[in-house]
Amino acid sequence: MPVLFPSAWLALQLIARLRLEDVLAHHLPSGREQVRWSLTAMILVIARFLEPSSELCIAEQWYDKTALAELLGVPPQRVDDNRLYRGLDALLLHKEALEVHLKNRLG
Repeated sequence: MPVLFPSAWLALQLIARLRLEDVLAHHLPSGREQVRWSLTAMILVIARFLEPSSELCIAEQWYDKTALAELLGVPPQRVDDNRLYRGLDALLLHKEALEVHLKNRLG
């Protein structure tokens, strides 16, 4: 069992409770990519929540030690630093909408 299974599962429960997956899917719609941008964003959020580090570290060391491959259905070979950096760029375009959503959910 991966080291961070309970933590990754708990982070996904928090994301579900905040309905963050829905808002990410809305603002980062799927195209022809192999891994949806909303899933890339969730990987970034969970990584920041559980063990903040660089995108390179997430891709090369952290992700493989978690249960996220099983929980999200994204194999480790599909998570690379370039994709994660591009995911950050995509998230930045929707920063205000994400902040409003989280404020409304938590307010």
